[in-house]
Amino acid sequence: MALNIGGTLNIGGNTTFSSSSSQGFITVNYTQTAPGSIVTLKSGVTYTVSGQLTITGTAASRCTLQATSLINIATGFVTPGAPSGTLNISSAGVTITSPPSGYYNIMSQFPGNAPLLKRGVAGMNGSNVTSITSFPTVPPGTSPGNFTLGNNRSFTMSSRNIQIGLTTKFIHTSVLGDAARSLNYVTTFDIDSTGSSGGTIKADNSYQNRVGIPNPNLWRTINWDSLVPLTPLITVGYIE
Repeated sequence: MALNIGGTLNIGGNTTFSSSSSQGFITVNYTQTAPGSIVTLKSGVTYTVSGQLTITGTAASRCTLQATSLINIATGFVTPGAPSGTLNISSAGVTITSPPSGYYNIMSQFPGNAPLLKRGVAGMNGSNVTSITSFPTVPPGTSPGNFTLGNNRSFTMSSRNIQIGLTTKFIHTSVLGDAARSLNYVTTFDIDSTGSSGGTIKADNSYQNRVGIPNPNLWRTINWDSLVPLTPLITVGYIE
């Protein structure tokens, strides 16, 4: 049964939410303003905010919103193909489960690595960076072996540490849209905001994971966007 909160859910520090159903908490307002706080939501579950959404960290200590399911893989590489690219995972014992309907296993770079896999426009991330317009999805299976990617499939990536995570849905249903949102200095991992009222959720001082932006600013989320007041702007895409 979902946790139904009639007022404001205030996050005072690191917090982990679990759920025995496909619906996590439902709250009117959500406030996460403790610098450095990490909120972990269960993968494959939907969490809903209907009123004011406030997530505010600092440049030195960002707020994080992340999903529980995160697999770190030391040796994955991608070869192009038509119509599907192939992810090869040589590490043994990695199990990728089938996602519930409406959720995705998405692949991205491992924090701390040189930026080789970035969202952006082809050619604008530098000659050594692979630009993608949406994160590739990974089918279920067990390594070692090859996994046929969905979505963005035509790029090549040399052997590299990667991450695969099952998304969580965190949606904002206020009809006021951006007027009921205040997000600054936010980091996300595998959060899907598809279905939010007013379209794409935006945050100031929070960046797409791309070349020139340090890894603490990772913004690995479907259908969230970032306002980048500094230089330079890059057009990004997302999965609908």
